[in-house]
Amino acid sequence: MSESLPRVMIRNPDLVSADMDGETVMMSIANGAYFGIGGLGASVWQMLETPQDLDTMVAVIMAEYDVEDATCRADLRGFLADLLRNDLIQPV
Repeated sequence: MSESLPRVMIRNPDLVSADMDGETVMMSIANGAYFGIGGLGASVWQMLETPQDLDTMVAVIMAEYDVEDATCRADLRGFLADLLRNDLIQPV
């Protein structure tokens, strides 16, 4: 993936989010849109409560799950790019 990510990212503070039965539901008041993520995505969302960089998030995920570095990094970059495109996270 050639899409560039910010070096350090954090949740967009303008979002309202809540945990609903293991799924994180977010609402963008500015866009009037709802988003939902579950599983590992919800764990990544939790991490993004504070500023995070890709390498730190990859290390946390690899310590918890049996996944190869390259796979973890590629999947996480794609997920973060989707969050960024939808204005759910922002650069620090």
